[in-house]
Amino acid sequence: MKYIKLFEKFEDWNPLSDKDFAETRKLHKIGVISDQELADLNDLKISSKRILDYKGVGDLNLSYTILLTGLPQGLKVGANLGLTACTGLKSLPAGLEVGGDLYLYGCTGLKSLPQDLKVAGRIIGGPKLYENWNTVSVEDLASAQELHQIGVVSSQELAELKILRDAEQRIIKYNGVGSLILDYCTLLKSLPAGLKINGRLELNGCTSLESIPADLEVLGELDLRGCTGLRSLPDGLKIGGGLDIKRCTGLESLPAGLVVGGQLEMEGCTGIKSLPADLKVQSGVYLEGCTALESLPVGFKVDGNLDLDCCTSLKSLPAGLEVSASLYIRSCPSLAELPEDLKVGAKIYK
Repeated sequence: MKYIKLFEKFEDWNPLSDKDFAETRKLHKIGVISDQELADLNDLKISSKRILDYKGVGDLNLSYTILLTGLPQGLKVGANLGLTACTGLKSLPAGLEVGGDLYLYGCTGLKSLPQDLKVAGRIIGGPKLYENWNTVSVEDLASAQELHQIGVVSSQELAELKILRDAEQRIIKYNGVGSLILDYCTLLKSLPAGLKINGRLELNGCTSLESIPADLEVLGELDLRGCTGLRSLPDGLKIGGGLDIKRCTGLESLPAGLVVGGQLEMEGCTGIKSLPADLKVQSGVYLEGCTALESLPVGFKVDGNLDLDCCTSLKSLPAGLEVSASLYIRSCPSLAELPEDLKVGAKIYK
């Protein structure tokens, strides 16, 4: 009866059964299964029972179970989860929660981590998702240090190169969980393809950044403030939180299909002339100082404030514009009149 209840807890998970293990022992006796294979299966049986008996309190240690290929859905570990050297482990279940540290050293079959993974402590080991990305090598840095000693490379240039290498190492070691902070890396020009961030991605002041990978995914906020070298954003970009592109003066347009799950902050984007017709923003839109902005999409709806202060080239507001909070149109000398069907939930500041 005890095991029936435990199996109900993880009903979609298929561990090694007593019957399967008994059959394996018979095969071992006649030499079909080796001693090592039987020992590995016994380890799997022990780990399977540990999982089934686990009540969510304390550590759950499954390390060195090389035949363990997966964990049951709904697993929540109150303290540490040990999976060291589980070489057969191919994936972790969606929704896995670990109250302490997660040990993934030597999990060579594990190539990615679930985006909704929650770990209260540290993730130790795990997949190297971007190890093939071209970066500043140890040799490159050593060569720059030698050139610095003879005056060819300045102290400032060497310092910036060290910041670049540090940022690149943070990207390489990023395991897909939490935020990635790369602020003020002035030599960073690109990000690796396949980058998925389940927290914030902060690139404030990365003035040499030229492009964003087409398949970038950010569940939290994307901070691109002051990325003056950025010329475009990829079509279909979806940001789970806010998008902050203040002072991205090299941007001339926003991509089709852009979805922003929070605020869109683009004050001082002096190259932007219009917004995409299918733009979707969950919260306020802040366009103060977008001096080249000439128009907004017809039927544009803003769930929050719409700030158009100092948009000196804006000549009209579109039909069907709806703003749930306040509308700011101060210092807009080219804006002659407001549309008759304009809807503003709070105040108009002009």
